[in-house]
Amino acid sequence: SNKKSYGLIYNIGVFYPGFENIEYGIIINSVPGSFTFWENNSIELFPFELIIPLIYKIGKVNINSNINYFSNQKEKVEYSIGIDFNLADNLKLILGNSKKIKYSAGFIFSYQGITIEYGAGYQKLETFNMFHYGVDLVFNLNMANKWQKLLEP
Repeated sequence: SNKKSYGLIYNIGVFYPGFENIEYGIIINSVPGSFTFWENNSIELFPFELIIPLIYKIGKVNINSNINYFSNQKEKVEYSIGIDFNLADNLKLILGNSKKIKYSAGFIFSYQGITIEYGAGYQKLETFNMFHYGVDLVFNLNMANKWQKLLEP
């Protein structure tokens, strides 16, 4: 059966430059207040997740690996891997795989510290399979002065 939902997920993340070509960070996913509103009028609150990403940059390619901690799942820790390709200065194609999400792909568009991410994934769960997609809007707080310049005439 097809079920639709809409929601908001709030994340907070910090990234640090590591050694040459390496970046790492920490992301708190599903900050309190994150929710999904299902078509049957029920609301699902998202549990807390912790993500520790490590990014290795090779020219126009980034290899992304994540250790994910899920507060509400039987298997608390999961590993995921992805790769993204710089198609243009502000546009990337990303592909990923993990135990939780078998196949995923998307595009990342960045401009002046604001990033729009579109992604889709196929998830194989214990009792059913699910295809889902979404759009993320990401703000780089280190570039707030550039946003103000864009907004002011």
